[in-house]
Amino acid sequence: AWELIGLRQFGFAPAISVTAWLVLTVYAIGLGTTSPTVGTGAPAPSAEPLARVTPTPEVIFGSGLGRIFTVPLFAGLTPGFAGLYQVNVTVPARVVALMPPAEASVTVPDPALSVPRFDSTPVPLAWRM
Repeated sequence: AWELIGLRQFGFAPAISVTAWLVLTVYAIGLGTTSPTVGTGAPAPSAEPLARVTPTPEVIFGSGLGRIFTVPLFAGLTPGFAGLYQVNVTVPARVVALMPPAEASVTVPDPALSVPRFDSTPVPLAWRM
């Protein structure tokens, strides 16, 4: 089985055994508007309704023609924190069935345009067998 051993650029461990349906949590800043809206510098709500990113972003594993798009379980402000976003995403079975992707990214669509409103810098992933 493949193991996710951390983000190469940050070098954290321990290793995570990656299986289909594993839920990864990604933290980010600047993903955009939420519903309900949270004031600048105010902590995000800790109970429903949680501050979810609108529209719902996609998480992309891999690059080029081999990209695998997924919809996160949750994408919004981290409950109790100010300005920190959290994206919880399930690793699709296709990701672990194939060679693990070298990167992952988050994209937030703009419903009025055919281009993303927000497209993150791809995050390099380190894997080992």
